[in-house]
Amino acid sequence: KTAEKAKRLSTSGTPSRASNDLEGLDFEKLMFSPSGRHLATIAQPTGGGNKQVVVYELQDNRRAMMATREVNFNDGDVPFGISWLIDNQLLVFIRSSAGDLSIKMVSPTVAMMSMTWPTMGTKLPGSVVDCQASAQGLVAVALTTPDQKGMLMIVTCPRMTVVAEMPLEGKPQSILLYQPKGSYVAYLTIAFEGGGVEAWELPPADQTVELM
Repeated sequence: KTAEKAKRLSTSGTPSRASNDLEGLDFEKLMFSPSGRHLATIAQPTGGGNKQVVVYELQDNRRAMMATREVNFNDGDVPFGISWLIDNQLLVFIRSSAGDLSIKMVSPTVAMMSMTWPTMGTKLPGSVVDCQASAQGLVAVALTTPDQKGMLMIVTCPRMTVVAEMPLEGKPQSILLYQPKGSYVAYLTIAFEGGGVEAWELPPADQTVELM
């Protein structure tokens, strides 16, 4: 292990203050991979600067970590969410300075190239309010549309394919996605501005989708 990349854990299982000073990062979000082998973080340099995503591999019986992947972003692009898939690929949710959403799928190491959705030049049909992903690779994106209503987009991994676009009668405020382990069916709740909640079953009954 190199001094630059190794990170020691305290006995409580959380990064010690000394290791934070060594790395020079303040951690905003932490999430273990399904296998428990990797830890994904959204971090920002303690002295200021752009946020980045750093993936660590746990080693030495979880007593140390080594950084295996660092993902940096263009000025104005801010990572605000992370979600692991069952094959240990990581989804990173990014918001641009203009408010546009992009989702980057990265591996814990640099051995595999990353993939970004939507592709460059593609415009979404509204402004993104919230997005959620299940470990099985189902991604739900809630948007507000120019007519002051909303839309729900369903994207599947690993190909990042849009399989459904469903109009909403109101402006969504937040969503919550739950998919039981081993199930091809997911459950989504949508909270709307001004009150009201809807519960959905995904994928829609008339849609056939390919999940991981």
